Amino acid sequence: MSRHTKKHAKRNVHKLVLGIDILVIICGLIGLYYLFLPTEPTDASDHFSEQVVHSSTASSYSSKNEQPASNKKQDLLDAGNYDNLISNQEVITPEGAIYDQKIISSGFIGSALVVKNGKVLLHKGYGYADKAADIKNTPTTLFNIGSIQKGLTAVLIMRAVRDGKLSLTDTLARFYPYIPGAANITIQQMLQMASGLKLSENPQGLEDVQQILDWDAAHAVLSGTQGTFKYSPINYNLLAGILTKVTGKSYDMLLTDYFINKNGLKHSFLYKVFLQQDHPTVNYKTDGETDPYGNPNDISSANLAAEVGTGNLYMSVGDLYRYYDLLLNGKLLDKASLEQMWQPAAGGFYAAGFYDKGTYFRAHGGKGGFESFGLFSKDNKTSVILLSNRGRKSDTELMNQLYHPLSNIDVSF
Repeated sequence: MSRHTKKHAKRNVHKLVLGIDILVIICGLIGLYYLFLPTEPTDASDHFSEQVVHSSTASSYSSKNEQPASNKKQDLLDAGNYDNLISNQEVITPEGAIYDQKIISSGFIGSALVVKNGKVLLHKGYGYADKAADIKNTPTTLFNIGSIQKGLTAVLIMRAVRDGKLSLTDTLARFYPYIPGAANITIQQMLQMASGLKLSENPQGLEDVQQILDWDAAHAVLSGTQGTFKYSPINYNLLAGILTKVTGKSYDMLLTDYFINKNGLKHSFLYKVFLQQDHPTVNYKTDGETDPYGNPNDISSANLAAEVGTGNLYMSVGDLYRYYDLLLNGKLLDKASLEQMWQPAAGGFYAAGFYDKGTYFRAHGGKGGFESFGLFSKDNKTSVILLSNRGRKSDTELMNQLYHPLSNIDVSF
């Protein structure tokens, strides 16, 4: 091979090596570019960057968060979206921060849900669910709702009426003929608490529901004027018994099947299931005492069993709102059935777990140290729910302080 040919070949090799080096550099630069290129946010990061919920104070809101809400933000605050109601993430909107401070200043212990025009303003827990175990209340903590459960019992009665198993004009004598005055007491009057009945003596130590219902029927006595409202839980104990008679199913099965299974209330549990939890919410009877957690109160299983139909259901604030939303918007009963169910006794306001105050509904319940409060516009678009494991008389005034700015209506319990 000539010297010229060798030089030419050598130059070609150098060119090839140089080309390969350039190609490697270009590929490396491209790789670096894609490695550090900002990517489109994933669903999780998008949710985080646009969320309007937090677990600190409202002061953490940036000016960006106070701009008109995006669709994502609106979804997070939509009270009609059940996923929002059962989320354990605290919600405090800028407007909700005002209500949050009122609740904090009051010393309230429990969970709160404030809804305005169908949007969640506040969804938060306060204080401890179990102080000794260092477990705090959250948006999804469970509380005994007390007498508010009577409303669910009334819905089950109206479903039995719809199915032709019962009539509101049926008398108590059809089911419990030996109860005094039973021939003149109608199912409608029992829904209104206008039967004139009371329980002469509470059952002690009984846990079998049928034995409890038999006891209630045997100890029901007349104490007032039939047709006139007088609050007495025995009406709803007996209505629970009537439901078992006309359906052949236990009250617990009826409530669980319809509200929990069919209508999907995921944070609602009857007492037997509630007590099986690792850390059931502790209630404290310490109203007026310096240490709010100084007197943990035990509610026995027998005590809860005796509340069949009237006060042994545990719910979160979100589930209680969901129940009322379904009810007030005709999802549990049709309009005609609702009107029948809510018909109060002459001159009264109470029927089927509700007090109809004209422009709003009021609901209240208590069991041991648990106390539940609800104020609802007639369409449930504006609502305040407080569920507490340290009930206080002052919480009734707190409810007014929370509901009045939302509705411009003064309320009282």
